[in-house]
Amino acid sequence: MKATAEDPGSRIEISKNGVTRTLVATIVVLHLLNIPAVIFRYAWPWEGARHYIAFFSVAGEGKLPTFYSGVALLTAAALLGLIAAHAQSRGGLRLHWAGLGGIFALMAMDGMVAIHELSSGVLRSYFGITGGPLYHAWVIPALVFLVFLAL
Repeated sequence: MKATAEDPGSRIEISKNGVTRTLVATIVVLHLLNIPAVIFRYAWPWEGARHYIAFFSVAGEGKLPTFYSGVALLTAAALLGLIAAHAQSRGGLRLHWAGLGGIFALMAMDGMVAIHELSSGVLRSYFGITGGPLYHAWVIPALVFLVFLAL
């Protein structure tokens, strides 16, 4: 983080190469930790490894990779909020950046709390869906949201 000579503390510089290296290294480590989970689950089942699988597997919700994804999305939302605040002071597209930040915050919440998985059961019972392409009923509000975004 650097401050400019003209206005100390007003400028934040982030190394995109450093951020990229950190993100890639984190993802590589998460996938390396997933390898034993896959082995313990499919090739060499071992009852003692169920806690390892429950924490490190990239399949499913409520695990370390899901937490990482949520934190990354929340970080992006916070950065978009900062961009929106900066755009407001310069007369830019503040609402666009703020809206994008809100979307990222909602995606983070959904990933960490599994909102769309929880809503599927409620929507299936409400619409009487027992199978077919709408069995994962969370796509119904998602489609409405996508139509709204398209407009």
